[in-house]
Amino acid sequence: MASLCLSEAVAEAKENGEELFVTTLDASKAFDVVAHNILKRKLCHTGMESNLWQLLDSLYTDCSETVRWQGEYGEAYQVSQGVRQGGTMSPHLYKTYVNSLLKRLETAGLGLIIGDLYMGTPTCADDVLLLSDSKAEMQAMINICHDYSLEHKYELHPGKSQTAHFVKSNKRTGFPEDNRWSLGNKQITKTEEFTHLGLDWTAGRSTPNIKARIGATNRTRYALMGVGLHGINGLDPGTACKLVNMYVLPKLIYGLESVVLTSSDYKELDLFYKQLLKQLQGLPDTTANEAVYLLLGAIPVKAWIHIRTLGMFGAVMRLGKSHSLYKLAVRQLESKSDRSKSWFRYVDNIANSYNIDLSSCLDYPWPKETWKGYTKAVVKDHWWGQLTRDAKNKSSLKWLCVENCELTQTHEIWKCCRGKTYMVESAVTRAKMLCGRYLLQATRARFNQNPVNPACPLCGAASEDLVHFLIKCPLLEEARNSKLADLEALYTVEDRERPSSDREWCMAILNGGTYRKEDHTLVEVNSTTFSQVCNLICKSLHIEHDVKVNAILMGE
Repeated sequence: MASLCLSEAVAEAKENGEELFVTTLDASKAFDVVAHNILKRKLCHTGMESNLWQLLDSLYTDCSETVRWQGEYGEAYQVSQGVRQGGTMSPHLYKTYVNSLLKRLETAGLGLIIGDLYMGTPTCADDVLLLSDSKAEMQAMINICHDYSLEHKYELHPGKSQTAHFVKSNKRTGFPEDNRWSLGNKQITKTEEFTHLGLDWTAGRSTPNIKARIGATNRTRYALMGVGLHGINGLDPGTACKLVNMYVLPKLIYGLESVVLTSSDYKELDLFYKQLLKQLQGLPDTTANEAVYLLLGAIPVKAWIHIRTLGMFGAVMRLGKSHSLYKLAVRQLESKSDRSKSWFRYVDNIANSYNIDLSSCLDYPWPKETWKGYTKAVVKDHWWGQLTRDAKNKSSLKWLCVENCELTQTHEIWKCCRGKTYMVESAVTRAKMLCGRYLLQATRARFNQNPVNPACPLCGAASEDLVHFLIKCPLLEEARNSKLADLEALYTVEDRERPSSDREWCMAILNGGTYRKEDHTLVEVNSTTFSQVCNLICKSLHIEHDVKVNAILMGE
């Protein structure tokens, strides 16, 4: 929510042509210096139930710690400050500890106001952020924060605290020399770039630095290379995709649900994600985007950001009508135009693309799980439907049986490789054929600027397309026939109708036994054994073809 407030403040300042001063305050070892006696007094003043207060009082009274080293314990010592690192309650206890500071600033009337709503101190645990449109007011806010830190026995670090100055123009002329703020008797660091809750901001821009986010995500990706996340000679694509969804994708989109992303931001994120998925599947850069996602049962990164953005709006609508963020949502949706850079107008445009009415949701808030389940299902269905429709219209994907692809499920090409890394290379060869990226003579003739003979370099009897390569070429019969016999036997075992034409056989081999008949009837076969045999057919033909073509070129 704090990132959302900052994003909205930046957008409001740029739209109104106003200045915005931002200060991030760094509390040195914040969780370690919470005074227990002050914390217990503040908890008591919150009006919590007595039995809960007594429980917390017992946890933080007469605390002691000891060091264990090589199975032996050192002498115990008393602990009179700090909340437990990693404890579930610790962030909430720290919020209680600093909440009176935020109230003190609001009561003093210091900080940014949007309309009649106070937005001067968006804070998450120990990440205190100060917003103001006045230089003098910002210094007054810093002074109050400094006095509060002295009263509550913790230190604000002036070297790690930062200030930034946002103006309407994107053309920066440097930080104005008169914009200097001090924390106590020391000057706060002035900066053009700062990081807040994992988002890298640049003064003068209304969106975070996406290139920096991609760079950080790449480091996460490189860290996973040791476990095999590095293409066809590592983990199989299905397992690799699970690792990406578990570690890489969350790093890529973390926090982006709270900011307004431009089309160029989405383009950069999508390009990185697509290239990663192509590399994991061993597919060339020219592969159709639809195939990249369909073979892994994945959806574009833009869809995941939309899911999280709608989820954040759900959190806002459940805050209640008395909350300032809820009031801000109502204000911005009613007063801002569609061209506004407001986050609330941005999320409204997203919702409209999925036929979701946010105004009615504000009037009658949905339960958390219902909202999350509904928005996730709607967004996924929308993007998966679009991918399948587009794939059917792609000439390069004419062999891909779209009905054989399922959301969140990897294609049979990759399923048969699970736990069998030696099968990945043959599966990649088949995947290139399925996606229209396997280079044959007919393809060379079609796309080469110079005249190229499309005839098969082995037999010369016909144009070398996929049907000729997989089914007809007489010089590849030895590599083909035994495997086709295995497939015919499997059709008998599975009690499925065998392909009756060369085209049907070609589609069956590429789709793992599943094919569409001439009358458009679908014959489905879901068998790992089918896919493994199909992979071996494609690999055997590929090797035999290369050997014989090279022999011809060498004049043997």
